[in-house]
Amino acid sequence: MESNEFPEYSDTLFAVAEEIANVLCEKQTQLGIEQDAEARLRASLAAATFAHSRYLAMLAGAEESATAQRFLVQARAARDRTEKQLRRYITRSIAAISMLLDDDDLLNVADYVLSVSA
Repeated sequence: MESNEFPEYSDTLFAVAEEIANVLCEKQTQLGIEQDAEARLRASLAAATFAHSRYLAMLAGAEESATAQRFLVQARAARDRTEKQLRRYITRSIAAISMLLDDDDLLNVADYVLSVSA
């Protein structure tokens, strides 16, 4: 995983999205963002969660069902597409949240990132 990518594990990605949605809810007026930014992020999270669950169900059923095997590729593509869209919404949300950071906050974030990546 490159340093600028989100986690590949869906559970972690979903948790990050949920936390960012909570921040958007709390800081919406401070951020000066559209009122539906949080709703769009939560809708994207719900779609990604559903697609992930559907793929896992198809994967489990593919061992016993020829029908599930036929739809496995489509389910994987839907999962990948919805997670990619969720990553885009997360990136946009982080950009909006970062506008609130002052110089000291940015230095703290940079120090944290360097300590984690070392």
